[in-house]
Amino acid sequence: MFFGRSWDEWIEQYAQSHQHPVNRFCHTIGIPLIALSLPLFLVAPFVHGFWDHVRDGPAGGRVSRASGGFGR
Repeated sequence: MFFGRSWDEWIEQYAQSHQHPVNRFCHTIGIPLIALSLPLFLVAPFVHGFWDHVRDGPAGGRVSRASGGFGR
């Protein structure tokens, strides 16, 4: 099937290789963030000002303006 392995062999190898606590933590945080970001990127073009909070950020936009980005 896939490089001479069956689907079950791929799943077994994946399960064995993803047991390290750091790997599990990264997947626990990263996969939901990716899943959340996909619909947001689909909605963003249709909502005026959707990314303003990203541009302004916690520093109120001072960092991005000081670096020459996202000028107002």
